[in-house]
Amino acid sequence: MTSSPEYVRMIAARDATDARLRELERRLRHDANAAVNSPAVHRGDSAWRCSDEAAFQAALAELRYQNRNDIGALTAKLDRQQAAIRAHLARSGSSPPAAVGGDAAPGDNVRPRKGQIGRS
Repeated sequence: MTSSPEYVRMIAARDATDARLRELERRLRHDANAAVNSPAVHRGDSAWRCSDEAAFQAALAELRYQNRNDIGALTAKLDRQQAAIRAHLARSGSSPPAAVGGDAAPGDNVRPRKGQIGRS
């Protein structure tokens, strides 16, 4: 496992960017949920109607559109950081820590992003 200071710094920066992207998505979902005037307390509630879901999806799409620059910038930054980490590992000849199950290929040191924002 690579544990050089540069590698650790790159991983920390990548994780921080990933956290910002996930927080943005969480905030957008929260705001979209708040925009729906429904008797249901939350989306999984039995009182949540099809019309509520449609309103939620429309509100979420509008919020993603309004925040598309931030989403795009963070996604591009995350992609660049991923590429830099892979290049660093290729240069150093190290392999990343194995994923659960041990099927990780070189350069696959990054956990998959959950719910690719803006790429649905």
